[in-house]
Amino acid sequence: MEHTKGGATADVSAQGSVSAQEAVSAAAPEAQSVASEQTSVLEPHAAESASLLEVATERPLSADEVAREQQQYAAQFVQLDREAWYTLGAALLTTVLFWAAIALTHDSLITVGYLPLWFALSCLGGYVFSVVIVVALVKWCLKPCRLKVASYQELHPKED
Repeated sequence: MEHTKGGATADVSAQGSVSAQEAVSAAAPEAQSVASEQTSVLEPHAAESASLLEVATERPLSADEVAREQQQYAAQFVQLDREAWYTLGAALLTTVLFWAAIALTHDSLITVGYLPLWFALSCLGGYVFSVVIVVALVKWCLKPCRLKVASYQELHPKED
């Protein structure tokens, strides 16, 4: 498939993956300068988002980098443990509220929209309460963490 822009023609095959820089290199010279400016703007962000695995494959890691990565890895587990305890506490609080609503209102003759009060408070109110608790957990307790973490073998490659 041919792609034409600004009088220059670039052949882009559907089977092979062509990077934006390669496609622009076949285009007009003014498009090349614009693309290089865009690439230079994006490179700092791409360097920040590069995983340690990508960095480790490009060059050997220093002892300080390995120690820092291991500390970050350990800190992530501490964070994940804390978040698990918060989530367990929220689940227990929701369960206690559900059963307390049933226990306190099971003998009531009051109805809410033809539903007994115990049902409206425990099931419907419990659902709304659980949504509020999850929103609070996400907003104040849960923090972002990296999902790509280099393994021990990647940090310490075997020397042949």
